Amino acid sequence: MGVRDWEERAASGNVVAQSVLGCTLVVGGELDGERLEPDYVRAMGYLEKAADAGASRAICFLGMLYEHGFGVPEDLPRAIGLFERAADADEYDAVLHAARLYADGRLGYRDLELARFWYGRVLELADDDDIDVDGEEIDEAKMFLATGALPSAKRARGWP
Repeated sequence: MGVRDWEERAASGNVVAQSVLGCTLVVGGELDGERLEPDYVRAMGYLEKAADAGASRAICFLGMLYEHGFGVPEDLPRAIGLFERAADADEYDAVLHAARLYADGRLGYRDLELARFWYGRVLELADDDDIDVDGEEIDEAKMFLATGALPSAKRARGWP
């Protein structure tokens, strides 16, 4: 199956195809041996359709676009709402992004209680063998829970 097949499936309403294409177009990468460069505008179209159907990964990636203002104006309140929605389905990256937004002050305030809650969820989900977790993310969560502070490298972050 090639990219054209994925696009045809997405156009016919296949939520998995919409989500896979949307996520791949956000970060770029290979899809069935074909290279796709990041294209936030195209990604947004696929992600919105998949998110409307409840695809948690697509919802998370939409949140990332709004968090960083890629293809859309930056909208942190909308991003946090999307992350929280995706986190309801235990979407690890959404939980991590929510924790960071509440912890780092980019929302215009820091909510330490909510940050602790979300970092606690990061650690809970990290125990799931089906979830690919970066050791630095675990260290970040543990540090925040112990001290209420983020590692300095996490205070000013870029994409993703």
